[in-house]
Amino acid sequence: NYALIDDDGRVLGVHRLVGTLVRERLAESERKQWADAAIKMIVCAVRFDSHDLSSWERCAELLPHALACAWHAEANNVAPRATIGVLDDAGRYLMKRAQYNEAKGLFDRALALASRFYGETHPQVSAIANNLGRVHRQLGNLQDARACLERSIAIDQEVYGEGDPHLGAVFNNYGIV
Repeated sequence: NYALIDDDGRVLGVHRLVGTLVRERLAESERKQWADAAIKMIVCAVRFDSHDLSSWERCAELLPHALACAWHAEANNVAPRATIGVLDDAGRYLMKRAQYNEAKGLFDRALALASRFYGETHPQVSAIANNLGRVHRQLGNLQDARACLERSIAIDQEVYGEGDPHLGAVFNNYGIV
């Protein structure tokens, strides 16, 4: 009656106020458990593939939920691997939609989390640094773009070696900058 819960038979929607009150009443362990479940569920639902246009529509629908899940997972220090993936996917989606400032914020968060979780020289850190470098280039922050892409190149050279084709893509991005 008061539009705090909406059920259209397909999707159940809960007003943010109701969600906040429910979360605040949970014990810390329950909050962590639900944040972990939510981020893992959203990972299954949101997979951005720039070549598959059907994934664009799905990402558009679920982006607010994905970002909320990522925020709660970060706040509760749960599921870093899933959170990194969601932030990176959402950032790539926003980058393709030319929402560069928003994408930069997500890549910054993903990079910080990946560096802590995987370590500074992990390939996932390289991939996110490459994406962040591409966003910086679009924003005109060429020094920042260069630094990100140099970081990505250094990691990839160490991990894959000089002859790996993936390294060519990163060098291409570097050359554009």
